[in-house]
Amino acid sequence: MPLDNTRSFLPHEALIIRGARTPAGNGTFDGWRSDLKAAGLLSVQVPGSDYWPHIDHKTTAVEVCRILAQAEQPQLLLCHSYGGNIAFQVLRAVPALQEKVAAIIHMASPLKLQMGIFPEPAPDLQSPVIGFRGLHDGTVPVYYTGSRIDTSLFEIDCGHQDFVSNEAVRAQVLAVLQAQLSPVRIEA
Repeated sequence: MPLDNTRSFLPHEALIIRGARTPAGNGTFDGWRSDLKAAGLLSVQVPGSDYWPHIDHKTTAVEVCRILAQAEQPQLLLCHSYGGNIAFQVLRAVPALQEKVAAIIHMASPLKLQMGIFPEPAPDLQSPVIGFRGLHDGTVPVYYTGSRIDTSLFEIDCGHQDFVSNEAVRAQVLAVLQAQLSPVRIEA
């Protein structure tokens, strides 16, 4: 699915938060960074670790806090797997940082959400949360908003890692984002 090149995101910056079960390596999200740049967004990848249970979520959370605190304009949080949990935990712990978030894009939530890893509900976020689930993902997305559990999301015919490495899947995700984030969309 090609991108609609007549539309572009406003010049927000994107913060990529890698989580568990995401392939290691500094170049893992190069494809996403290139696609985001084409859509008009500069991006920074937050350092992560390798695979659950070895993810250094505390260090990652501190880095997310630092970047958001220093950001001069709203950020688009692009989270994969447990990276979304980290984003929610940060925004719950430091509500003032919500003002620095334009939207949260969460690509797949680990089943561990339902196993006590994220037992407390997130606050009612000011920014929209757009969730994606791969039909062959093997994980169960669950979003907590206040006291409500929200399982509404977009389903894509792909697996967990396809969100990261598959160019066609990235194009589908970006097309959905361009359609859903109308408040941060302009005509080119």
